[in-house]
Amino acid sequence: MRNVHVPVLVMAAQCDFLHWPVSREYRDTLPDATLVDIQGAGHAVSTDQPQLFTQLLETFLDDQPLPLLAYTAMDPPPGRWTR
Repeated sequence: MRNVHVPVLVMAAQCDFLHWPVSREYRDTLPDATLVDIQGAGHAVSTDQPQLFTQLLETFLDDQPLPLLAYTAMDPPPGRWTR
């Protein structure tokens, strides 16, 4: 995966069942990945935050600035549900 050079959008939800290190690993492994933190959502971002989900997809696919800043820190975002 480290050799895959295509834009990738990683959406990490606040209450996702995936552990934070998994989301971060996608970002860190894929060279052209952008990770965004979705507050107020579980794993089903499209259901929990449908407008934001659609806006993220549209802007990403249109190569426009995303409505959220990329999350670049190693630690989980504030308020992230971790287990």
